[in-house]
Amino acid sequence: MKRNFILIMLASLSLAANAQTAGQTGYSDKVLAECHRLQSDGEYKSALILIEEIDASTFDKRTRQEYEFLKAVTTFKNDHEKGESLIMRYLADYPNTSKRSILNGYLGQTMYFKGEYEGACALFAECDMKRLAADEREEIMLHHALSLLETGHEGNATDMLQRIKSEGKEYGTEAIFHLAAIDYDNGRLDEAYKGFKSIQMDESHYLDIPYY
Repeated sequence: MKRNFILIMLASLSLAANAQTAGQTGYSDKVLAECHRLQSDGEYKSALILIEEIDASTFDKRTRQEYEFLKAVTTFKNDHEKGESLIMRYLADYPNTSKRSILNGYLGQTMYFKGEYEGACALFAECDMKRLAADEREEIMLHHALSLLETGHEGNATDMLQRIKSEGKEYGTEAIFHLAAIDYDNGRLDEAYKGFKSIQMDESHYLDIPYY
């Protein structure tokens, strides 16, 4: 159903590509709003297909900036390396953007995946978590906690993992695993055992837990 909607939207875009009417801005806003919706629903591939087919040449300055922001973030969700490049370009073109506090979270993730944990921590600390969707916030919190752990800030990392464990929906199991690993490393074997035991059937750690 969503795929059919995308095809309809793309067909509409093709017909309207040369339209230079007073309603163009309103139409563009609707298309961008649909990209926002697809992204918030986790339909990142569909959002990218739609946004890449948009002809942005007729956009006013405000709409163009919103388009470039959405394109950077949606690309990041599909390909971190390409997305990082677009985010950096966006920040260079719009240095005073209010979206910087959001984009810091995405850039922090690229640093985390590269193993540059100090830089990741610095960027995560500058990210306004309240402006992120719940699943994004939880994912970034997890990577922030693991970056803190890698840089020797075990106490802060543990506090963050405990919060994910108690409040999280998508990454609660991940938090339990890493908390149990911390207990194990610190000789709290009974606590570690309880943690690992509670998630022993989880597919993502099915092979890791027997090691401990």
